[in-house]
Amino acid sequence: MSQISRFTSYWHRINKWIASFPTSLIIGLLLGIVLALVLQSLSSFIAGVVLGIILEQVFLGVKHATEEWRNTNPLRMLLGPIATDDECYIFFSSFQRDLSRPNEYKLARWDARQARREILITGPDFVLGESDALALSLIQSLLARVPKKPEKVKVERGDEELDKWGVNAFCIGAHNGKTRVILEKFQNPFFRFDSNYTVITKPGSPTEVDQRTQEQIRKGVYITQRGDAEPTDYGIVLKFQDQFRDNGKTIFVIPFRKDY
Repeated sequence: MSQISRFTSYWHRINKWIASFPTSLIIGLLLGIVLALVLQSLSSFIAGVVLGIILEQVFLGVKHATEEWRNTNPLRMLLGPIATDDECYIFFSSFQRDLSRPNEYKLARWDARQARREILITGPDFVLGESDALALSLIQSLLARVPKKPEKVKVERGDEELDKWGVNAFCIGAHNGKTRVILEKFQNPFFRFDSNYTVITKPGSPTEVDQRTQEQIRKGVYITQRGDAEPTDYGIVLKFQDQFRDNGKTIFVIPFRKDY
């Protein structure tokens, strides 16, 4: 083996040996050597090692805290008082079926592995839409990143809390009674739902005659089947200040739909 090959082999071993040490210990050893050479004492070397380890841990702690702040600060700015320890409500909408009339209110379970994919089931009398359930889970995940204490998050049915104001809230679903009250009575220059919440339009948009039905309609994004058109995926996020209580509370309205 040549001298260069031996030197390279030794150098790799030294690097591997150094890499096995914690970074804080290496920094401490270097700082201890410098202090020992300057102050000419063994105690200075030991103090330098300890100080180097402490400084490196402090640096890592500050770095982690800074990264955490950078990751969560945009969310805090978006959520406002919801991001604090203030109470927060998630209002959802559920749909009721009359189980005494099963033939009129059938519930089908989708099963991609079966030849007959739609399987009729009895199911519960109250059901939650797939998109609403997805929105609920995403909101919970979002609040976990703030982080929001679980006991500060209340999940309630919107139609049972129509008179509850002065709280931070998320309102999920276009058919949520809470959503309807907000969009009807809040000063909302962005969107509205027309025709029994089947089309998204802008407030004040003109009407026109539907050539097929001869009815007065508004131009917009239709969210249910209209003629030969397919149902449209849509998603809206509106952020309001509570206009029923002047206390700076934030309300998000999140109606969306995803067809698969």
